[in-house]
Amino acid sequence: MASTYSNLKIELIADGEQVSVWGATTNQNLEAIESAIGGYAAVDFPTDANKTLAYADSNAAQPFRALYFNITSTGTLTAVRTLFLPAVQKMYIVKNATTGGQAVTINITGGSGVNIPNGETYIVYADGTNVVYAAPGLFYFDETFNDSAPNATVPAEALVAGGVATNIDVAIVPKGTGAFLTATPDNTAAGGNKRGASAVDLQIARAAATDIAAAERSTIGGGSDNSIDSSATHAVISGGSGNQTLAVNSVTGGGAANTTNATATAGVVGGGSANILRGAYSAIGGGRENQTAASATYSSVPAGYKASATNYGQEVIASGAFSSALGTAQRSRYILRTSTTSDAASRLTSDGVGSANADNTVNMPAESLFVVTGIVSAKDTNTSVADAKAWEFTATFKRGALASSVELVGTAAVSTIAADTSAAAWALDITADIVNGGISFSVSGAPGTTIRWVASVDTTENPNLTRWGKLSSHLHALRNVWSRCLIGWTQSTKTASRRANAYWSSRKRRATTGTRCDLRSVSSGSCSRRLSRSPSREDFKMRAYSQRSLTNLNGVHPDLRRVIDRALQGSPLDFAVIEGLRTRERQEQLVASGASQTMNSRHLTGHAVDLLPLDPTTGKREFAWPLYDQLGPAVKAAAKTEGVSIIWGGDWTSFKDGPHFELDRRVYNEAKWTTADAPAQDRTTPMQSKTVQASVVQGASAVGGAVAALQALDGTAQIIAMVGCVLVALTAVFILKERLKAWASGWH
Repeated sequence: MASTYSNLKIELIADGEQVSVWGATTNQNLEAIESAIGGYAAVDFPTDANKTLAYADSNAAQPFRALYFNITSTGTLTAVRTLFLPAVQKMYIVKNATTGGQAVTINITGGSGVNIPNGETYIVYADGTNVVYAAPGLFYFDETFNDSAPNATVPAEALVAGGVATNIDVAIVPKGTGAFLTATPDNTAAGGNKRGASAVDLQIARAAATDIAAAERSTIGGGSDNSIDSSATHAVISGGSGNQTLAVNSVTGGGAANTTNATATAGVVGGGSANILRGAYSAIGGGRENQTAASATYSSVPAGYKASATNYGQEVIASGAFSSALGTAQRSRYILRTSTTSDAASRLTSDGVGSANADNTVNMPAESLFVVTGIVSAKDTNTSVADAKAWEFTATFKRGALASSVELVGTAAVSTIAADTSAAAWALDITADIVNGGISFSVSGAPGTTIRWVASVDTTENPNLTRWGKLSSHLHALRNVWSRCLIGWTQSTKTASRRANAYWSSRKRRATTGTRCDLRSVSSGSCSRRLSRSPSREDFKMRAYSQRSLTNLNGVHPDLRRVIDRALQGSPLDFAVIEGLRTRERQEQLVASGASQTMNSRHLTGHAVDLLPLDPTTGKREFAWPLYDQLGPAVKAAAKTEGVSIIWGGDWTSFKDGPHFELDRRVYNEAKWTTADAPAQDRTTPMQSKTVQASVVQGASAVGGAVAALQALDGTAQIIAMVGCVLVALTAVFILKERLKAWASGWH
């Protein structure tokens, strides 16, 4: 029987063959095997065309057997060419060293293949039909590592674009609407929450999970602790620290603790510190503690310190202030305009409309002095050679507490700079605006003539001139006194009995007829469906937990229990607590079923609960997102009132969980807690009521704090503050009285 050959064309000696000469064949076979293990073959494209590696029944040297192919070309390849391999199963290391910069395709006739870029070396595998990449990865990049200076302490690893081309672009492209980011979202400060669709977030460090580019197509270029709200689509924060934007199409260049409010559409904060942007299309270039009001559309603050823009198109700058209030020492510039076609008087305004208001004019704050200077120009547009006239002016105005108190100090100095003869009658009048509380620039032209008027007005502003201004300087102190009078009753609300406290919270309640109304709307007759009789206390009894809910609340962290207790009374929907503290076995079951995705659940330590709302139309408890869209915000509001930081699963993007509410890991990061939270027990005396206790204790504390704060005020301010505190005290006494009455009626 004659010899046969394997796939690698290794000669297989038949029985009885090659007696006494088999050694030569065996040596050739060993050489063939050695070539397959570590052999080198030079494979050349002799022409600018495809090439096929032939093989035959011989154990003599054949290129296809080699492990390593070095592919070259005799001439220059002008297109991608294919190297066809024999239909055998084998691994190859292939280097494309051809001339011409073209890729080479490695394939088997009739199958699919892979491309080897020019100048690159890849590992491929032929399975007898197709050729595939044996080691998938970054085929087009070279990896480098550097641990020498300046990278001795922190080494540097780099991915360098490969290929022989002189210039190569590098693109990292997300799939679909995926975001481009530098950390994997994990709902913690380390990775942050899920980014917005097609967002770019290159920020590495953050203080909270919400410090991310949460809006669609938004961008955070770097820095730390910056955040873009989910509503602020296309917003940009270039860098800096602690900057926040809620405005669509807005830009924050950097700086620290700058805020762009939702009203500041397409606004810009260049940098600086603690600046606040509120006006649409407004800008703050930098500086510190500057701001634009929501009414200040198209306004600007170049830089400076404590400048305040409040009007349309106002440009303002300051280098400080006389008090904590902004804008008490600043200069502003306004560009005013209008167009006239008659000799009737017309107001110059910053938005160019004839109707003047407090936002589009040079408006003065209460108790202020303004020195105004500027230029007004007027041009006839009816003729090819336009008539023109120009004025310059200086005037001083002061204002008291009311808009009607604005008055001109002395006379306004108005002089004509130049005028054509035909424009001699055109007039400018500068007077006090006692309607809007500012300065009026009124102009009149000529009948049948279209005239465009433009004014540049500079104001030097000095607010708070009189006793009213002095009293205004005490505003924060007065507020402090009154807040001390109120704080006791506010704090008692936080610690009060859930039932009595919720009764007096003015939140929506369910009456016996099924209509949700608060006490004020019932008393005023403004409910959507009025009660058939006058409401009584019984109509507004507080919601109570079912026995199942109480059982599921056992073992839940006390702070979370407080939030759920408050939410039960304050939510527009009744609900049941369906899960609280879980066993590990229960969690394993949920993970196995796909209902949960982690064994690190907050339920395992009592830091989470699941709630199921009651559908007010059917009276049944059910899972429905329209219900959770009401319940979720209500629970978050209750948490804010209690001062407890929580996370709602309905806010998650990758795995929305409407029933789930948990304590924030950043605040409540203990693995376990030991304080049990037993259900609230009925009280037998009024003094057992935390509501009553808090009312007395906090009230006494408030009196002490208010007295201390009063000592810092002058006589006039003390009188005003005392009046406010007396009113608050009388209200507090009434509330305590009603709470005791509620106790007497059986609300324990």
